[in-house]
Amino acid sequence: MAAKAMIDAGRGGCIVNVASILGTRVASHVSAYAASKEGLIQLTRSLALEWARHGIRVNAICPGYIETDLNREFFATDAGQALIKRVPQRRLGHDPLAAPPDRGPTIRRPGIPGRNS
Repeated sequence: MAAKAMIDAGRGGCIVNVASILGTRVASHVSAYAASKEGLIQLTRSLALEWARHGIRVNAICPGYIETDLNREFFATDAGQALIKRVPQRRLGHDPLAAPPDRGPTIRRPGIPGRNS
């Protein structure tokens, strides 16, 4: 475990968990997913409190909706388009490791062959 190594070395550090916007909001048909992400958010809060005395920061990021092969068809429906309209930027996020759509900039990560050209 990363925190154990940090504590044993007497050094602080940072742990970042990836949760989801659905850990903070209610949506139908994704109860198990939403519950697991809210659980991760609460775990992050608890560990941040517990490990603060060791100089370890624990945070969670909660990305919004990301277009994937699993949900692309849904976001093409009227219901999916209505959900996108409630997103402040009026667009979905995209996986930078997937084939980029022709709809705006992608995230560039140094060291990933073929993605930074």
